[in-house]
Amino acid sequence: MHIKRLILIILIDFIIPGQSLKCYICDYNINYCKTPHCYNNYDVCSANQFASVLVPIRECPRNCMLKAVTNPAGIVLKWKRLCAPEDDYTSGFSCRIDYVFGARIEQCTCDKDFCNHTGSMIKKQHYFHLLVLIILIIFITI
Repeated sequence: MHIKRLILIILIDFIIPGQSLKCYICDYNINYCKTPHCYNNYDVCSANQFASVLVPIRECPRNCMLKAVTNPAGIVLKWKRLCAPEDDYTSGFSCRIDYVFGARIEQCTCDKDFCNHTGSMIKKQHYFHLLVLIILIIFITI
């Protein structure tokens, strides 16, 4: 019986959100290198190069954020994954796209752990929570 309660507590912990979120923290800037022999400008942050095992994680007080700047040809100029400002009260997933001097600036905020991974990660998290809830219901009824 004690094992059943322990498993129930662990499953509930996955469903009920905590006070802070875990977010990926990284940035990439194509202009970081000033010479052609720059070896420390590794891109593990932008969408096509993202390597979650190499990117630090931070506890954020509100939401996670993703900022991307691309030129008109679609080349990534800057990419940031960070904590959203404390005055950001976004619920769910929200994006804003602006164009400044031809550059596309996309800024997205979200309210789930690791949601600043990619858009598809948001959907996977919802499926994960649904799966945990179904397992919890089955476990309680047995």
